[in-house]
Amino acid sequence: MENEKFQDLVLSKLEQNDKFQESVLNYLEVIASKIVKMDERMDHMEVDIKANNESQVRIENKFDTQISALFDGLNANNEKIDRVITRLDTIEEKVENHDIHIAVLNKRKRTSSK
Repeated sequence: MENEKFQDLVLSKLEQNDKFQESVLNYLEVIASKIVKMDERMDHMEVDIKANNESQVRIENKFDTQISALFDGLNANNEKIDRVITRLDTIEEKVENHDIHIAVLNKRKRTSSK
């Protein structure tokens, strides 16, 4: 009888062990399927990242060209402003000279009319 109890106990433990192994295998299958899904998502993310990087490079190239054009325009404007300032200085000098000549002429006119 004791042998039968022992056998029953061993069989019971083996059944428990089988159930445990089955549940572990089921759990591992779930984990494996999640890993496969994660791999797929990572593959999609890698594609998206590559596309984003390519877009970023295109944008950087476009802005680099536009910024260069803006700086060229700024330099051209600064050169024009410098030329205008130079001409303005010349005109101011001429106006001052004319003012002096007018003052001299007015003074002569006053003295000659007396």
